[in-house]
Amino acid sequence: MNTASSKRKEFIVSLSLVLIFLIIICASILIKNKGTNGPNEPNGPTDDPELGWQGEIYGSESMTDIPEVVFAKDYETKYSSDYSLKIENTDYAYAYLSKTMIVEKGATYKMSAMVKYQGYDPKPLYGPDGNTGADLYAIAQYNYTNTYSGSEWKKIEYTFMPKLEMFGDAETMEITLYLSNGNSEVNCRGTAWFSDIQIEKAELANRWNILFLNFTSIDVTVDYNGNPNYRHTNYVKNIELLEESVAAQKEVPALLEELSGGLMTVNTYDIVVIDDPITRMTGFRGLEPIDIEEVLDRYLAQDEYHQIVVIYPADGPAFGHNYEATGTGAYVSYKGHNIGFAQVNIIGFSGNRMLYVHEILHGVEGRAGASIKSHTASLHDPGVYGYAPENSEYAVGQNEYDWYQGFLRNTLPDGRGMPPEVYMVPTGVYQVISDDMTRTP
Repeated sequence: MNTASSKRKEFIVSLSLVLIFLIIICASILIKNKGTNGPNEPNGPTDDPELGWQGEIYGSESMTDIPEVVFAKDYETKYSSDYSLKIENTDYAYAYLSKTMIVEKGATYKMSAMVKYQGYDPKPLYGPDGNTGADLYAIAQYNYTNTYSGSEWKKIEYTFMPKLEMFGDAETMEITLYLSNGNSEVNCRGTAWFSDIQIEKAELANRWNILFLNFTSIDVTVDYNGNPNYRHTNYVKNIELLEESVAAQKEVPALLEELSGGLMTVNTYDIVVIDDPITRMTGFRGLEPIDIEEVLDRYLAQDEYHQIVVIYPADGPAFGHNYEATGTGAYVSYKGHNIGFAQVNIIGFSGNRMLYVHEILHGVEGRAGASIKSHTASLHDPGVYGYAPENSEYAVGQNEYDWYQGFLRNTLPDGRGMPPEVYMVPTGVYQVISDDMTRTP
């Protein structure tokens, strides 16, 4: 009797030891899988409070084979903060960390981070080419930062103004911020680190900084008359032409203030003459900002310019057609800078100050559409409002002056001129509102 009882006790003790042993093994496996740098969820999404951001793989809900992605804190690979946030794409993927923040109506924000990359391997989905890497962005308006895939730490920035019509009658709203590895057009394999993430709020004023870049020559290869390798060269053939152009540029700031009734003032304007030729031209009509990347990066690093005007000897082939062109204007996002980007042909139009105004106003028009409201009058609508013959896209003489005045001051009868908020631009002064990567305001 005592012997059987003793054996039962020994069996229970042995079974307990086995269970304890199994529990220890399972626990050690779980600890190993979790890793020492925080959450390690290879197939997302993950919303670990420790991480502070939610990790997701784009399109994973419809995938049969979900790519392996690790979202984690990294206490070893970092810049100056305590840790970095890591997105490791073991397979080709578009993966991102996201979180929400509250923004104010009419405010402009800048998100920045120190970023580095390892093992960059892109996979374009819709063509032979594509560029991606680490990126910052927000669902707030159309604009993008510069993606980065270098192995050294680099600061990248993303400036955004949530579109006013998104707020409705509210004074604040919630938007989503993203740190990404890859994008929807180019998946990526490799590891992106984001360190020293910071969010700043810009001081705004109606004081614009304008940069005029006068290139005296071009030597580019363009697609012209069916020849994709047409070499097009041109240069400013006399100094008087350049002097006439610069004189017209000097009149533009006062003219913008006069036409807008003081709503748009120019704080500074810089006029630069560049003798090195433009050697790249990839735009459908003329230049893209990236074509003069070295020059733009140099000047945008020195000051907060809101409008760039590029002047160069541009006859027909530069714009893909046979006739002499005047110029173009647009609102663009370039490496985290949201700027007006205008181009003017110095040949035949150098002294026409209203041409400079016209192309600059295309940038203002684009800014209104991207940041304020979608449905404004077009700069090419003078015929619609009686400033030019019906269906005409251009007004002339005094009618042109009056049209720009009504357009900029929003005195058009249907109220579809430029909203006053469009003139408020960052002064270059920013207030840090969050430098804690696990929290946003």
